[in-house]
Amino acid sequence: MQKKVFKKNYSRIYDFIYSKKKYSEEIDKILLSLKKYKNIDNIQILDIGCGTGGHLIELLKKGFNVYGIDNSKDMINLAKEKLENKKIDSSILQHMDAENLNNLNQKFDVVIILFNVIGYLKDLEKFFFNIKEKLNDEAILIFDFWYGPSVIKNKPKSSYKRFSYNDLKIIKKSKGEIIDNRKIKVDIDFFVDENGSILKDHETHYVNFFFPDYFSQIFTKLGFTILEIDNKKYTKFFNSDTKWEAICYIQNN
Repeated sequence: MQKKVFKKNYSRIYDFIYSKKKYSEEIDKILLSLKKYKNIDNIQILDIGCGTGGHLIELLKKGFNVYGIDNSKDMINLAKEKLENKKIDSSILQHMDAENLNNLNQKFDVVIILFNVIGYLKDLEKFFFNIKEKLNDEAILIFDFWYGPSVIKNKPKSSYKRFSYNDLKIIKKSKGEIIDNRKIKVDIDFFVDENGSILKDHETHYVNFFFPDYFSQIFTKLGFTILEIDNKKYTKFFNSDTKWEAICYIQNN
């Protein structure tokens, strides 16, 4: 995965930027949909790209056994701090590259890979090949992604957003462009004003988008069954007004 994204400064303001994200509702909808394919009693869940722990914490509240990993040490540190504040064992969180899961010593029944983590992987086929070793039979993987046909139809645009929280003011500017016919370069500039102290920083994210035919190829080859791919359900799940995202469920054969 990309090494120089979600660094300390961006991680610090991440929860403020996404403060309106309804993690609890999203988990409720995912679990409801998951029940169509699997008994979810006593399952082991892996949250890949868990970030600051939004979805993971909601799963813990519901009594699930969850393990979380993220490529950003700064994001994991923030997630651990949240768990420690709630008196929850933070050892269930690890700083780990999703493309190198050798240090995972258990197998899982469900894997969630949300908030477009898939788009940051360098080699998707290699990732799914490696993760099979960490899955129980008939394990379900749930991930969202940028849906290629929608990206081509609704090309990237610039955005400018302001956020205010007490004495903290944040401006986030994003500009995207399609490169290599399968990837979007996203330049993010953000400005943080905290009681007159100004912080400016920049990150460049390279995010892949995908087409269903590509998924069909690699999942058939690797021994996964596609249960569903839906680019309309995403807006219902995640209250999103974007036109790019889709959600996919696959099962380990």
